[in-house]
Amino acid sequence: MRNRNLALMTSLLLLSLPAMADVTYTYTGNDFTDALAPYTTTESITGSFTVASPLGDNYPYQQIAPLSFSFSDGVQTITNLNATLPPPFFDFATDLNGNITTWSIFIGNASGDFIETNNLLNDNGLFGIDIGGDVVGIGINESNPGSWTTPPPSPTPEPSTFTLL
Repeated sequence: MRNRNLALMTSLLLLSLPAMADVTYTYTGNDFTDALAPYTTTESITGSFTVASPLGDNYPYQQIAPLSFSFSDGVQTITNLNATLPPPFFDFATDLNGNITTWSIFIGNASGDFIETNNLLNDNGLFGIDIGGDVVGIGINESNPGSWTTPPPSPTPEPSTFTLL
């Protein structure tokens, strides 16, 4: 009987813990302003990356290691499963509400395809650029970065039933 009560209490405790979920950020770039075939000016950089928890408010500019990612430039898609050269890098900073404000992403593969998007501070303020390229062509959007969809904040967990017992 004692083991049964202990098992029941342990189960209630585990059920009362808040669930942790992965967080996905999504980027939507603006159309390329310059393009060399196979790219066109109707294509753009789009993509997303997933992390174990939100970047947070006032996140300082630094490199992260996403759990997974997938970005497309309209001609190719590069993901965590096929990105090889150079090693992918993802750098981010957020504002006081956790919205991505500064970023730099560069991913490529062994075929020479690459995707880059960034919005970085320079002497003239923020400067953004989206570039997609392969061994034949390139698409570029300069000084008109896209935007990030930031996941809504997680709800504050309610007190568990177990703590009320």
